[in-house]
Amino acid sequence: MQIYQNIPNAAFIAPNSTVIGDVVTGQEVNVWYGAVIRADKDRITIGDRSNIQDNCVVHTSRGHPVTIGNDVSVGHG
Repeated sequence: MQIYQNIPNAAFIAPNSTVIGDVVTGQEVNVWYGAVIRADKDRITIGDRSNIQDNCVVHTSRGHPVTIGNDVSVGHG
């Protein structure tokens, strides 16, 4: 189930990535192939021009939101 919330048109979301829950992104954000953004427990905020690279996972726990700033690369290994 993919729920895109508060993601501007200028963002690139790869077709096989998964974005679930309370996700807010800035402008020019990239979520690459196979990445998972799972905000079903709390909010995930991704700043302007940041990217979540191939197969990375960003997940929250209840009461622990995640904030990724502007111009950040979350790199694949």
